[in-house]
Amino acid sequence: MSAFGKGQGKGQGKGQGGADSDLAGGEAGAALSGAIAMTHDAIVNHWDPSNLCDPTKNATFPPFSGPLEDLTYLGNTNQADLIDSLLHMSFSASGTDGEAVLQISGKPFVSLKRPPPQTFLCQLIYLRSYADLRDDRINEIDLQIDDLMSFFGAIGMLNTGRRRHSLLLLGAVQRLAIMLEMPVKHYCRAPRPIDYAPEVQPIIQTPDHSSFPSGHAIEAHAIATVLHYLMTGHSALEGVAANAMPFRLAQRIAVNRTIAGVHFPVDSLAGAVMGCALGDAIVALMQGGKLPDIEHKLNIDENPDFVRLELLAHLTPTEAKTDIPQGSPILTTFWDKAKAEWPSAGGA
Repeated sequence: MSAFGKGQGKGQGKGQGGADSDLAGGEAGAALSGAIAMTHDAIVNHWDPSNLCDPTKNATFPPFSGPLEDLTYLGNTNQADLIDSLLHMSFSASGTDGEAVLQISGKPFVSLKRPPPQTFLCQLIYLRSYADLRDDRINEIDLQIDDLMSFFGAIGMLNTGRRRHSLLLLGAVQRLAIMLEMPVKHYCRAPRPIDYAPEVQPIIQTPDHSSFPSGHAIEAHAIATVLHYLMTGHSALEGVAANAMPFRLAQRIAVNRTIAGVHFPVDSLAGAVMGCALGDAIVALMQGGKLPDIEHKLNIDENPDFVRLELLAHLTPTEAKTDIPQGSPILTTFWDKAKAEWPSAGGA
């Protein structure tokens, strides 16, 4: 699995110089530890630390005595863990059989309702048509099972040097999306295409969790929304309306799941709506203030394909704005550092 793929978790810590647990000049292991122990015995001789025990002295170390927002003393893995924890405390999912709601600080901001079985049956015609693209897309489909970030990195030059904070932030966005999508899928549980017709014959293994909504669509559109904010300062609605590059990619990732035979277009539409809403909410939390004036909704009463204009129709402008509590100063500072990595968007 790629270090920047789906469910990247601890892999996010690996970057220049190896994993955070490696030593300064080599890979951690018993042989190196034993050699260092031998060197210690050879050069330290007798060591008595009792003379350091002086109650009149107050040892200070800058990394541990600076402001709480300063994370520079932490490696990538522990920075990612801390950002994850602070984000996860603000978001939750709830639901009933067939419906799910996401909340931020206890306030609902997007909801989904499972369509009736007839909708999924009618969508099989899309599955048949999209299957003709399998030979063209098989490489993308296979890689995107576990790795979405490399594709977004090709748009925004995400790396551990120039855009380290942005890369860590987008990794946290994806992990938050994964955490929330699983209960949402359970509340909205719906059969997969192969359950309706064996002729679908997916070209990858069909996951055992719900088809509705698409997790890949949630993750890709949440990443696209936050990346678009970093690149331009504009919301999901503005990005989708402008057909911005991150959203073109997010749509392609989602459609690839239909081409593979594991999702209906309506799964991707629902996931895209939820992903855009989640991305907007993350930015609002990190910047502080209000959610964008968008009513994220999903009303399925026809048989829609997943295309940009269909998504745009479900990101409805509204005058209502939702106040949310100020996020942790740690998150705000981290956001500012990520934003500063995009000077062309006014971040520096």
